[in-house]
Amino acid sequence: MSVQSVVITWLKEPGNLEHIARLTAACESLRQIPGVREVRFGPRASLGRNGPDESFDFGTIVTFESLQAAQDYGPHPLHLQAAQLTLQLAERFQSFYFET
Repeated sequence: MSVQSVVITWLKEPGNLEHIARLTAACESLRQIPGVREVRFGPRASLGRNGPDESFDFGTIVTFESLQAAQDYGPHPLHLQAAQLTLQLAERFQSFYFET
């Protein structure tokens, strides 16, 4: 069983390319954490149709090898750095974890 983490972020300054670049670099560093199988991230895609929530600015999906890997991820220094940056740049964020 693997675990997925989904983080949706609303930036304090939507569209700020420097902030998006900083979040991108932080997300790239998460790939170095043991037990992380895959990291996907990027700015919101505007589809221009009704249905999808287009209120957020940046999304991140992390795939973990196991439940234990997801638990170990929380206190890892690279994750803590990324979390601190998110707190600095975000108006708010929402995170979800689910098993696959």
